[in-house]
Amino acid sequence: MDGKSLAAHPFVFNVIDQIFTLQYVCLASIMILYYDHVLTLPSEVKHIWQQKFSLVSLIFVLNRYLAFFGYVPIMFFFFNSPLDDTSDSVHDPRCLSYSRFPGALYCISQILIGGMIPPILIIRVYALYYREIWVLVLTGMLGLSTVATSIVSWSLTMTFDITITILTLFRTFQMYRAHKSGGMQSDIIKLFLRDGSLYFR
Repeated sequence: MDGKSLAAHPFVFNVIDQIFTLQYVCLASIMILYYDHVLTLPSEVKHIWQQKFSLVSLIFVLNRYLAFFGYVPIMFFFFNSPLDDTSDSVHDPRCLSYSRFPGALYCISQILIGGMIPPILIIRVYALYYREIWVLVLTGMLGLSTVATSIVSWSLTMTFDITITILTLFRTFQMYRAHKSGGMQSDIIKLFLRDGSLYFR
């Protein structure tokens, strides 16, 4: 099938239509976020920027503007592909950089914001109950349990990913060596080897 007939194929039109739909749904969602920023900006200026800066203010600013500025590269990626007419490979290094950005942004927000909010909430409730020790113990134990649960969840996920990757690479490498010693080449083995390593990355 040549390029012209492939371009006219209904499947290609369906894929293009879905890509456009994804682009504009994402754009609409991000615009709602920016519109909310505009609506709440006067309150932000009054209660944050005109007050003495504190740890709570820092958490607010990080939580608010990580998403605000973080979506700019994502929109750029959606509407301005890093691939151009001279690069038709999906393995272009620029694609890899763009694809890693949302995950990196999520990790940063989880570490900076998720790690600071629970202690502040605990201290606030502790103060509301006039520093009753049982409130501090109860909320502290519950907070630590959520941290432990998150650690276990991430550890199990990482263990699964590592196990799948090691088993895939070990077996496909064995098959690759066996085929190579027999003078044969197999594209499917190379595919398994490539996808197995890319999955972990």
